[in-house]
Amino acid sequence: MSIEIPHQLAELLNELGYLWPESDENRILELGHSWLRFSDTVDQLHETATVTATQVSRDHQAEAIDAFRSAWAAEDAGAAVLARGGSGATAIGSGLVICAGVVIALKVNVITQLTLLAIEILQAIATAEITLGASLLEIPAFKEITSLALNFLISKATEAVLG
Repeated sequence: MSIEIPHQLAELLNELGYLWPESDENRILELGHSWLRFSDTVDQLHETATVTATQVSRDHQAEAIDAFRSAWAAEDAGAAVLARGGSGATAIGSGLVICAGVVIALKVNVITQLTLLAIEILQAIATAEITLGASLLEIPAFKEITSLALNFLISKATEAVLG
């Protein structure tokens, strides 16, 4: 289940200087799983092709078979390409699954920080009469602290994704 807020609220947050991650973590997760399934398919193709090539090489003897063995063992041959393709698809799929987790964590943390900011602002407003309005002077500081926290979270999320 994606963590979504209304588009208008996301735009308002962006205008106020708070970045709402609009990525769809469910879609990213689905893509990751698709790549992992593709990796399994490629690995199965690689295994089937290797078994078949081995059987052909074992069961037949001729110059053409020797040429086939050499070609099949080459770095740019089907076996090597399939092996690398399976590994690559696994890496992409795993990376996308990790990205989905990072997006979820970032959204939860953004909601938490904005909730804390709302509470702080409400407290400042509630105590404004008692403090003769002095508590309202805290609001810009609260906003700045929230901005710093969100920027830190975004940089950590980016660092987690990019390594």
